Amino acid sequence: MKKSEVTGTLSLIFLVIIWGSTFVVTKTIVNDVPPVTFAFLRFLVACLCMLPVFLLKLKTYQIRKLTRREWLLLSLMGLSGVSLYYVIFNLGMQRSSAATAAMIQGSIPVFIALFGALVLKERLNIQQIAGIGLSFTGVIFVALLSGSGNGQNSVAGNLFMFATVFCWAAYTIFSRMLKHLNPFMVTCLSGFIGTAILFVPACFELAQDGARLNFSTSFMFGTLYLGVFSSALGYFLYNKALESLPVAKVGNYLNLDPVIGVLLAITLLNDRISAWQLAGAALVVTGVILTAIRRDPPAGLNK
Repeated sequence: MKKSEVTGTLSLIFLVIIWGSTFVVTKTIVNDVPPVTFAFLRFLVACLCMLPVFLLKLKTYQIRKLTRREWLLLSLMGLSGVSLYYVIFNLGMQRSSAATAAMIQGSIPVFIALFGALVLKERLNIQQIAGIGLSFTGVIFVALLSGSGNGQNSVAGNLFMFATVFCWAAYTIFSRMLKHLNPFMVTCLSGFIGTAILFVPACFELAQDGARLNFSTSFMFGTLYLGVFSSALGYFLYNKALESLPVAKVGNYLNLDPVIGVLLAITLLNDRISAWQLAGAALVVTGVILTAIRRDPPAGLNK
């Protein structure tokens, strides 16, 4: 394994530990602040962390040489992976349990592989296609068949979480298309753009629903943790991994993220898992395993 691949792999291992904890942290504070404002404040903290280093290295990035296509991809990264993803994520976490949210997001690797095949023309074999189908079926079990009409595990909340899967798959593909650029620069610029997109909606939301904002100790420390570690450090590690590893391989490592999330939710929040959820989770895991299997095509067919 090349040195760059080792670095990318270690980055992913550290990353899934951080991201696995975000379900519990978010769940404990998501009702203390409106969803758009929460997303904005989280990434405002992240941007403030990244800004000093970004400014120190600004001259080396040659931002003026970025093409229109590269700026478009950076903007799409900010929209899909910051603005939309975390607003929808917060809406889902208000209505779903942390364990359910983690299980639904367990399908992210499968949809990353699917998007990689559709957009980047990465080949899928029959087993991988079957894995996509199984994982999608598993998500239906978890999101729809185990959802209630309201409360902490509502169908609406589960569907919000399912929507985040598509947002993150899109972010991953856009990031992979910019792998020739400096990963920290890509992380910063897309984060700045995504945070800027959230500014006006957050101000409007505060004007309408500002009474919900509760500056509790848990909210302050939770927002700092999510901003510094999950967002600033996490996004850098993720894009660093995408610089040296294939999209499908990066996606496969993310299956540790929901496992950690479910374990922490059961341990710390006393979340319960239904039989439907267990069946769905089993299908998702099986689908991820099948999707992870990549067979090289016979010689002469790879054209």
